[in-house]
Amino acid sequence: MITNQIIVNLENATTWSDMISSGRPINITGRAYRGINLMLLYNSNFKSRIWGTFRQIIKHGGRVRKGEKSSIVGFWSKYKPEPSEQNKEPTERWYLKIYRVFNVEQCEFIEGNEYLESLEGKLNEEPIPRIPNEIVSDYLKRENITLQRISQHSVPYYSPNKDLISITDHTHYKSNDEYFMTLFHELTHSTGHPKRLNRFEVGNTVFGSQDYSLEELVAEIGANFLSAETAIKPDFLNSVGYIKGWIPQLIEHPRWIVSAAAKAEQAVEYILKGGIS
Repeated sequence: MITNQIIVNLENATTWSDMISSGRPINITGRAYRGINLMLLYNSNFKSRIWGTFRQIIKHGGRVRKGEKSSIVGFWSKYKPEPSEQNKEPTERWYLKIYRVFNVEQCEFIEGNEYLESLEGKLNEEPIPRIPNEIVSDYLKRENITLQRISQHSVPYYSPNKDLISITDHTHYKSNDEYFMTLFHELTHSTGHPKRLNRFEVGNTVFGSQDYSLEELVAEIGANFLSAETAIKPDFLNSVGYIKGWIPQLIEHPRWIVSAAAKAEQAVEYILKGGIS
């Protein structure tokens, strides 16, 4: 269900950044949506970033218009199975719980709803975007990762064996935004090192393998999450052809997008907030 919705949104948006950088959606309770929900709630038809379940809308003084179509969001929760003969000491498991939500533009509220007006006012007070170069330098210094400059025609990469990022100097890119999107992509890769978030084994990721493809998806989404934090405008990694190329893989591997978005969010929090808390 989630993958199908992401594919529909991808086809409408044509870029990852369209779905991620168009403003972080929030729940009507004031809680910001994160991870996969940033992509699920993308809808160019709505200007408002406020969403709520049917009951939440009613609780805050509104009602959903008849015939309006809901959108889905997902939240991870834990549960512990009951002991059985086969498994006498079961461990906790994660499961994804789906909720249906509506944008406030699909609802009617009494004019002068003070709570809603206050919430919309807070959204208009956007925080100052982070400076890309500060994010990069702080992270590389903290994690002791080497940044190596390579020739203009070389391909940027992250080496887990050397814990090293290689990238062409920013003067060789069409724009600073293009440079930082490339660097953000490699930074996200670097969080997968065993001494960080341990997404892959050093020297054991084969080009073209499923693990490699999934890691590339993590890095692509992570780079766009970081672009949303800095308000840069990615363009070269978000071509229509590049995005359309992911759709067949998402259809073949429907769990990928949920897994990749969760891992990308974890990677970005690691980069921004100083490692594992």
